[in-house]
Amino acid sequence: MVRLGMAIILSGVLLGCTDSVDPVIDSGRAYTLYGFLDAHADTQAVRVFAIEGTLDLIRPAPLGAEAISTELESGTQHQWQETIVEFTNGRFGHVYWATFRSAYGKTYRLEMTRSDDVQSSVEVTVPPVVDPILLDPSLGIGYAIIPVLWQHAPRVHDIRVSYETNMGTYDFEYPLDQEVRSDGVVVVIRFSRDAREIFRDLHRARRPVADLRLHEVRLTVLISSSAWVPPNGIYDPDLLIEPGVFSNVVNGFGFVGAGYDTLMAFDPADSVKIAAGIPVGDN
Repeated sequence: MVRLGMAIILSGVLLGCTDSVDPVIDSGRAYTLYGFLDAHADTQAVRVFAIEGTLDLIRPAPLGAEAISTELESGTQHQWQETIVEFTNGRFGHVYWATFRSAYGKTYRLEMTRSDDVQSSVEVTVPPVVDPILLDPSLGIGYAIIPVLWQHAPRVHDIRVSYETNMGTYDFEYPLDQEVRSDGVVVVIRFSRDAREIFRDLHRARRPVADLRLHEVRLTVLISSSAWVPPNGIYDPDLLIEPGVFSNVVNGFGFVGAGYDTLMAFDPADSVKIAAGIPVGDN
């Protein structure tokens, strides 16, 4: 029903620890929030933990918080509902959700209010519509990289490159291959490096590289809000479990981002394939 998005992976850091994690006892703060406003989804959701000395992951009772989101530009509001989710390990999670599509370029404030009127809140801006631009490749003997500019993107995350070939699909993750510029974010596809990994796989399978033909390159990224930058740019569980280290929640802990997945697909020129050692021609 709901897509919690990549940001909720951070709450998985908590699930991987002991039953109770000490978030720094602070009775003045109400909630820890993790989630993601998805511009391509009709339902938005966040994971919510009560701050009660520990983050209790096993209690199935409702939190009972009042949750309201407001689009700041128009003043449009939505009431969020609570759902208790049971995981396969027997623990329970509190998910708050509302049915609406977050809009490109708009800023939203989500307010979580406890029964004693103590409140945690977060503001997040959904990135604008972003169109990719294929830049000129850099080529050499056995060397090829393909830069792609995601124009006006605040940040890019969850970078994945897939190569569709006549011998199957080969997938690669690109956690750090990006450059933030004034006109957007450049993702650099390490084409020749990936080709060498594909060749190794073919050799292990005793399949001839000469028979390989590349049909399409598919670059998938998550365009995200500008605040979605952890310390040192690395999602380190040992670091992120420390309360307040990576947080945009006022009077609380956790992180709520915004964005959307998008895809660019293209067939590289023969000159690019040849530079990387990939055979060309009919097959």
